[in-house]
Amino acid sequence: MKAPRLLAVATVAACLGLAAPAPADVIVLNNGQTLRGIIDATTRDESTVKIETAIGKLTVMRSRIKSIEQESPAQGYIHIGNDHRAKDQLSDALRAYQRAQQLEPANPQVQTLMDEVQREVTAREQLNRQGALQQIDELTRQARELIERQQFDEAEARLKDADRLVPNDQQRATLQALVGEFYLAWARERLDKLDKAGAEEKLKLALGAQPDNQEIVDELLALWENDPQKREQAAAVYETILQRREDDANLRKKLADLYYELNQPADAVAHYLKLYRDNPDYQGTDLEQRLVEMLDKLHKEQARQRNYAEAIRTFNVLAQLDPTADPTSVVFYEYMRQAQELGDNDPARLLQLAQFAEQNGLDEEAMKHYNRLVTVDSTRAQAQAGIDRYASRALQQAQFYFNQGQWPLALTLAEQIIRDYPNSKAVVEEAVRLSGRAREEAARDLRQREVFAEAYVERGDEYFQQAQIHYNNIFSTERRDIPRLSSDKAEAKRYYQYAIDSYEEAIRRNPNLQSDPRSLVMVRLRESREKIRRLSQPPTAGVRSFNRTIN
Repeated sequence: MKAPRLLAVATVAACLGLAAPAPADVIVLNNGQTLRGIIDATTRDESTVKIETAIGKLTVMRSRIKSIEQESPAQGYIHIGNDHRAKDQLSDALRAYQRAQQLEPANPQVQTLMDEVQREVTAREQLNRQGALQQIDELTRQARELIERQQFDEAEARLKDADRLVPNDQQRATLQALVGEFYLAWARERLDKLDKAGAEEKLKLALGAQPDNQEIVDELLALWENDPQKREQAAAVYETILQRREDDANLRKKLADLYYELNQPADAVAHYLKLYRDNPDYQGTDLEQRLVEMLDKLHKEQARQRNYAEAIRTFNVLAQLDPTADPTSVVFYEYMRQAQELGDNDPARLLQLAQFAEQNGLDEEAMKHYNRLVTVDSTRAQAQAGIDRYASRALQQAQFYFNQGQWPLALTLAEQIIRDYPNSKAVVEEAVRLSGRAREEAARDLRQREVFAEAYVERGDEYFQQAQIHYNNIFSTERRDIPRLSSDKAEAKRYYQYAIDSYEEAIRRNPNLQSDPRSLVMVRLRESREKIRRLSQPPTAGVRSFNRTIN
């Protein structure tokens, strides 16, 4: 008979996971064949019936149907599961039984069928697993033989096949060791054929399989030994090994020295510092010197990166090892750290920062902040007090220069105070008086210098003339038979030197004398130096030859 459309729709709803129950159907064909499954109620073709069975969805002409019988809601999926099970399609059978259980959770038959199928699946998996394990052992044996015959490509294929079969823990350990041996053997074969790139590739694979194999590590590092570009890779190898052997001091020392050569202060310090703290015997050794050097580089590098908190901590460690470390660095770092933490509109904190800068000799920074804070009502008085302190110190310096007789310096600084500290009234008044006195003293000193300079110029001219007389006597034909040549030469050199000393003292007292290189003073100074140079050259062939040398 024809199944009611309402029941068919309910069956489809259940297949889609809806709440409505779904009846199963049994179609008996005219030839006696039976189809069990779920009729699709969505078809609009009245001449056909569509039914979902174990072999899929079938379309049956109604003219071939003898009868349609309704069963329990889950029975159709039970039939489908049974059909799959009969064909040894256990996974599909289990899915069909699960659908049946969704429709009828309390049906004991469904749970029994599911348990039976699950036991069959488990038994089959165990059988398959046992076969896979046996196959892994066989593949491992074959790989060993191929490695011995140096048939490395074939051996690699066997090892990969064994790994894909998911070995157990014992087999995995055996395979891992064999993989390390395999790639090490292959690397050596590549080295024998001068294929360094190939050997390096195989050694890396070997190390990946056996990170603790020192033989592999040594061969890889030996390959990189004379290649500076491989040092970073060598460091990475050491780091990997050190993670498993943290107490290996010799290995840590090698790694630290490598980072030192690579000029990587942060990494070098981390390892040197641990070694130094763990072993007091390193005090006073090259390791301590390297640690100090790397700490000094590290705190400066951290400061350049604006990581001032870390820079302070690093410097403090450095100061413990090296008492001569310049403490001004950490003062500046602390100032910059506080500046980083300063809010955009926080005059009270900015005042604290300015006072810190003043107390620690960061004068430009302090004045910059005081000049800003003097425009804020809440900090004006304290900021002006800070400015007044700087003005007073500048005035003291100007007074010191004045007392030392350095009038131009005192005058310059006094005028600078007047310009830079206009709101420090009392200081400015004193600076005005000091500038006037310094100007008067400077003018008086200049006049005296000019007088003294003129006197030294006159003395230099006298010495120059006397030197010229002796110089000319050396080459006079009238005096050729008189044995005084050597005396005139010595006297000429002596008076030229007196002239040089006098002219240089005149210039020191009045620098304006050297402003014109063509002035008489500068011309005679150059000539005196040149004459002494020539007179200091030994004659090679008597006076005539010497005269030719001079002229």
